[in-house]
Amino acid sequence: MALMYPLKHVFRNWKLFTALLIGIALAATFFATIDVKANLSAEQSLNQQIKNVNVDMEFNANLNMSDVNQVQSNISSVNGVKSVDLVYRFNEPIKDLQNNYTAYPQITSFPESSPIYNE
Repeated sequence: MALMYPLKHVFRNWKLFTALLIGIALAATFFATIDVKANLSAEQSLNQQIKNVNVDMEFNANLNMSDVNQVQSNISSVNGVKSVDLVYRFNEPIKDLQNNYTAYPQITSFPESSPIYNE
């Protein structure tokens, strides 16, 4: 019985209902395409910046700060190495006790002389 009232009004004003339905569908499509385009543009921009960073080799090690300069000078002294950039990464779990959730964010630091800043 509760559905009879809305159905009666939909069938009585079917032209208005159809126009409203088409308007809502067009608006939803419009905003969805804007969101998709924004995501694609952001992805293309990020990929364009990252492809200019040339990496031939990556070395990962857990070092203390006194060993980092020694490792950089040792790698730089290898024949054919043009440049060495130190990239610091910090990864530590963060616990949300209220929601019983653990996140693992990664913080990355590039040196100011890195080619990634040229863009």
